Amino acid sequence: MFKSRGRGVVIEPNAHIPFHKVEIGSNSGIGPNALLGAVRIGDNVMMDPDVIILSNNKIFDSRTVPMCLQGKSQDNPVVIGDEIWIGARAIMLRGVQVGRGAIIGADAVLAKELPEYAIVAGNFARIVKQGT
Repeated sequence: MFKSRGRGVVIEPNAHIPFHKVEIGSNSGIGPNALLGAVRIGDNVMMDPDVIILSNNKIFDSRTVPMCLQGKSQDNPVVIGDEIWIGARAIMLRGVQVGRGAIIGADAVLAKELPEYAIVAGNFARIVKQGT
């Protein structure tokens, strides 16, 4: 079902997953009620409930065509490194890359690359601590 899947993967109830667009590493989990787009998830990733990972946007270039008829952009997958903790209701936007060991706080909105071992919180997410 998955594009690729490691061992020991846990999928919680009510997760919405486009399986053919998702790669997931070993010992990683997809939290309950998650809504995923195209994503590559590393090993040992913890995902809390209600996480949203978006890999495309609506197109809204034309003023003469209703937005609902303009379609979506191509997928730009989110890449989540190894040993990540993603807090409840966090949102990651298309093309985001998350470095190894990072923590994404609950309700954070992540719109740009996150370096290794950084901890982010807020909307839009900002680094509140940088580990070594």
